Amino acid sequence: MASHTEVFCSDQIAFKPAPIPESWVRSGAPVAQNHVAFVSDDRAVMTIFWRCSAGSFEWIYDDEETIYVLDGGMTLTFPTGEVRQVRAGDAVYFPAGSRAVWEIDSHVSKV
Repeated sequence: MASHTEVFCSDQIAFKPAPIPESWVRSGAPVAQNHVAFVSDDRAVMTIFWRCSAGSFEWIYDDEETIYVLDGGMTLTFPTGEVRQVRAGDAVYFPAGSRAVWEIDSHVSKV
């Protein structure tokens, strides 16, 4: 583990392409980008800024993930049929092995 506190400033964000696998895309042409801000020494914890344009895709979670939406939002549809609107200020936890269909009307930015 890191032995010191680190501060990450928003002016350090340098987004890079983070393409969504074509087989996951359901509609539109969503363009995703990310920036990895922090990674623990054991790689068990990461802090990643991520943004995406409009489109629909299924996301498959190999690892558990918690997100916090900074801007924009999306509609999430889960395999159970549950549909949730997620907007700026909302947080979502995805267990490892879960799936969700993301429908982004405009854009979404999250960490």
